[in-house]
Amino acid sequence: MKIIFSTVVLSVLAWSFLTSCKTIDKPFRSAQELEPLPGGGSKWTFEVDVTSRSLVNPPESIPWFSGILLGNAEKKFGKELLPGRILTWSTDLGIGSGVLEMYIEKGAEKILELV
Repeated sequence: MKIIFSTVVLSVLAWSFLTSCKTIDKPFRSAQELEPLPGGGSKWTFEVDVTSRSLVNPPESIPWFSGILLGNAEKKFGKELLPGRILTWSTDLGIGSGVLEMYIEKGAEKILELV
């Protein structure tokens, strides 16, 4: 009796889960509609390539804390770090990425000391 009851309960739970996970139909939008080319052009040309810094441009203003960290890194490397600037879109993402890099560097340093 317990087996039948548990089978029925699991079946109902599985059915309710599978029927509740429906995707929402969103209208199709082309890449041109989502992010038009600089200058309003319809084709990617050499001029557009030269005028745009990258496919994903960094934010106009950088939060002060991320700016301090990014400024120190750029001073250390002596050039503009575009990936670091793009990571400043989200302060959490930038700080998390920096901490991850630091732990990887520290771990690699410990591994190399053992060799």
